[in-house]
Amino acid sequence: MTSAIQHTALGEGAAAVLAGEVEFGPQPIAMHASDATARELVATPSGTFGADLLRFPPGGAVPMHTHVGDHILLVISGTGYVSTPDSRVRLGPGVIYLVPSNLPHEITADSELVLIAIGNDRRAPASPERLQLVDANSRR
Repeated sequence: MTSAIQHTALGEGAAAVLAGEVEFGPQPIAMHASDATARELVATPSGTFGADLLRFPPGGAVPMHTHVGDHILLVISGTGYVSTPDSRVRLGPGVIYLVPSNLPHEITADSELVLIAIGNDRRAPASPERLQLVDANSRR
């Protein structure tokens, strides 16, 4: 089992197709502990596996945090970073990222950043149970 963020490029074509299917701009749900807004896309009846559209405004962020459960981030548009206490990975359109369960990480947006977050042991975007903030300095 790896404790690093994995990623692979899907290509600009995939991002363009997906971008045509999503609405940009603020979404209807304010995300807990974040500058992001969200829209729930799909979820199991229990809500613990699903996908959400997340939109960060330019300069927006979600501070260092953890989640129970692995999750995948698929960037639709915009740029930014996903950082851990040990690494910083560039976010960009058409790239998919795997964030392992309980790995401290933060997301920052350079421009309007739109991504789809797919996760197991998922919680609703506005729920305080969605993520647990951590002190980035205590993990270094």
